[in-house]
Amino acid sequence: KLDERTTFLRWVGTMDGHKFESLEVIVDNEQGLIVERTIALRPFPALKLFRDAMYAALKDKLPPDVWDYAS
Repeated sequence: KLDERTTFLRWVGTMDGHKFESLEVIVDNEQGLIVERTIALRPFPALKLFRDAMYAALKDKLPPDVWDYAS
């Protein structure tokens, strides 16, 4: 915990054999519910592999604006 309401979370894993890291800052309210979550993922090539896998699995379940900016 960074303070009473803020948690810093770091995890390291692999995606198709490539190192993949997440850094997260999670802020909760007085009831303990998450009100803000900021995530950084790296490195970009592993993030792209993750995104591509999620797209293949979820493209028919989530709307197009989840995957790309409108033209």
